Amino acid sequence: MSCNGHHEDAQKLSYVEFPTKFVWKQEDRCWERKKRFSIRRIHTVSPNLDEAYFSKILLNKIKGPKSFVDIHTVNGQVYPLMTINLKTLSLNDFVGMHYLDHDSVSSSYNRFITEELDFDMNSLQKESHQLLDSLTIEQRSVFDEIMTTVKQKKGDIILNVASSGITSLLLTRGKTAYSCFIIPLNLIEDSFCSFLPNSDVAELLKKTSLIIWNEAPMIYKHALEALDRSLKDILSCNLRGNSKVSFGGKTNVFRGGFRQILLVVPNEAGKTL
Repeated sequence: MSCNGHHEDAQKLSYVEFPTKFVWKQEDRCWERKKRFSIRRIHTVSPNLDEAYFSKILLNKIKGPKSFVDIHTVNGQVYPLMTINLKTLSLNDFVGMHYLDHDSVSSSYNRFITEELDFDMNSLQKESHQLLDSLTIEQRSVFDEIMTTVKQKKGDIILNVASSGITSLLLTRGKTAYSCFIIPLNLIEDSFCSFLPNSDVAELLKKTSLIIWNEAPMIYKHALEALDRSLKDILSCNLRGNSKVSFGGKTNVFRGGFRQILLVVPNEAGKTL
């Protein structure tokens, strides 16, 4: 909070966004502007800590507080601490107080969602403009079609995954499909991904608007089918019709070259091939 008093840029950031621009210097015990990439971590707070937990949740909504009093101040009025009569009062009882919906509370406590939303918007926009200018007419047409579909979907997250670990290292914020979707190693025809409908991974997928799967032809078809069944399962809770559409209605882009895989010869045994 002391950094907000010295840097105007810091006053535009929430608690989750703060590590994208500043880094803590332990030897000087102060915050400094980031000069290069660094590993960032947002500390979690147990809900059992009452005031500390709700203050941390408010920090994810309020930008630029210079003290803990600022967190409880709305329109110049300081509201009581949220630990007072906690059993009988809720945030709705504080008229004018910043209202925290259920999604905000759950998302701030979900490590996967926090990591995906932790990015530098300015640098991404600059890189996006450069890449768009380099697209061919055909590529731009495909891009526009994908973006039109994505804008119609609910969600703020794009997952960039790959079939192999080597490929994932070449992608920005990339990860393997097996680790992201918790796909079983031993797949059968009716396999599901190994996450529960109310898990953090499921909540991440619900807030995802686009999945880009690189080197898709290199993975066994049962892996794609497992993700398809799992998405239909968790998304049908919100809309029953999602259980009848591919991947629960989520937009998927599969990339890869079919020339990298062996040809399919019908009715031939493996020994003959």
